[in-house]
Amino acid sequence: MNSYSYNDYGEEAKNVHVSSIILTPKEYGKIVSEINSNYALYMNERFCMHYSLDNFGRYCIYIFINYGYNEYVFVGKRKF
Repeated sequence: MNSYSYNDYGEEAKNVHVSSIILTPKEYGKIVSEINSNYALYMNERFCMHYSLDNFGRYCIYIFINYGYNEYVFVGKRKF
């Protein structure tokens, strides 16, 4: 598997403003585990959305930037 760093995206990455959100450790672990289990879906994507249940049983969309396997920056969470 390839692992990418910030510099692998060149000039394009420097123009992206990253504002990460705060997830509880339990929620972060759950979502990262789900993403890692289904990484083939996100492998060639940079900006991704993952649908899941949060800790309270509500459906949410987690929006993240993919920098490689197990290297994600979460930038949004939308409940619906």
